[in-house]
Amino acid sequence: PPALSQRRNVDRYALMLSRVAESDLAQCICVSKTFRYAVYLSAFFRLRRDFPGARLDAIRQSYNERMTNMWPYLRQRQRELTERAAKYRSSFLSTVFEGREVITSRLWTNPDHEKQVTIALRFLLTRLFFVVSVGQDTPWAVQIIDVQEVVPGEVWSVKLKNGSVVETFHVLEATCEPIGRPNPAEDANNSNFADQKIDLRADWSGYILERLVTSVSVNKTTPKALLDHIAWPNHEEYDRGIGRHWLKQIRHEGQLGAVKEVIAQRYVFACVVANSLSGQWKSQTQMEQDFAGELSAPGWAPGGKKKNPTVNLFLPTHHLVESVHVTASKGRPLHPALAIVQTPGREYFILKDNGLQVGCEEEGVAPIWKHMVGCSRDGVENVSPL
Repeated sequence: PPALSQRRNVDRYALMLSRVAESDLAQCICVSKTFRYAVYLSAFFRLRRDFPGARLDAIRQSYNERMTNMWPYLRQRQRELTERAAKYRSSFLSTVFEGREVITSRLWTNPDHEKQVTIALRFLLTRLFFVVSVGQDTPWAVQIIDVQEVVPGEVWSVKLKNGSVVETFHVLEATCEPIGRPNPAEDANNSNFADQKIDLRADWSGYILERLVTSVSVNKTTPKALLDHIAWPNHEEYDRGIGRHWLKQIRHEGQLGAVKEVIAQRYVFACVVANSLSGQWKSQTQMEQDFAGELSAPGWAPGGKKKNPTVNLFLPTHHLVESVHVTASKGRPLHPALAIVQTPGREYFILKDNGLQVGCEEEGVAPIWKHMVGCSRDGVENVSPL
């Protein structure tokens, strides 16, 4: 470090050097001790300019930026950004949304959470799925401007901008399907969730509030995770809708087995009946009876007499997961965006990142998805889209 009398100029030099190309900094180091120290500190100014947000704030609270070498952390954030951009460019989503800034440049830096861009891209994929499912074209006027975690590992908020209109949706992390949205009259920057009026169905509002209150309490037991709210038939052979025997098998597959299990869980969340997520609240028994074509008692609607309804997620029999595969026949790898789920009745082609179906074994991948994804009928990647 330079002499104490010289350090008063270091911050000014560091700020200037943060604008110098990194390839030229080696020459600056040779000027003097003051410049060398300023180069050392300039990493912080680069971080503050290029990667502002809660993640950097947490680092600053733990380490003194004037006494800590921030270059390794800067390199890590730069590498993350490069890898995310490369992964997006190699995906079919980059072709679908070519020429459109569907995610703000700030969000690409994952400013507040390392999963922000992952959730944003999953939300785009899910929204694209439903747009395609109803036969619409895919013009995209909206832009994702923010993504924030609400319940760790389970629920996120996604903020969209369409012209001058800004909307916020709460979505499941596994599939990014919307479950409701907060009251737009509330202050979006209010971090006290308990004080916000949530325009969600009462069961989801209660679940989110319970999880958040428990997360800051040291006296309460941990409430059930979202997976534990799933109801499924045949508990002897399936665990939360996934085959027990298959789960034991993939334990020996290491990281690949863990990936397959996550894909299976996404498929389960994607296939719970509609009333599990939105519409009129119904009990698990009512949803099972409705799905079987039996007459059930009316469900509970907002304003009814039922108090504190719980989240119920019902998975029908024909969507029980027997196994998940990432290869086609003869061991050929599937397109990176696809997976195959074997259920008791048939195989389904699904989008690996959100579990939604894009084909079945009889018909193969649907033609429109073959074109967009760039794969053959059996899900194998093409050199060029058909």
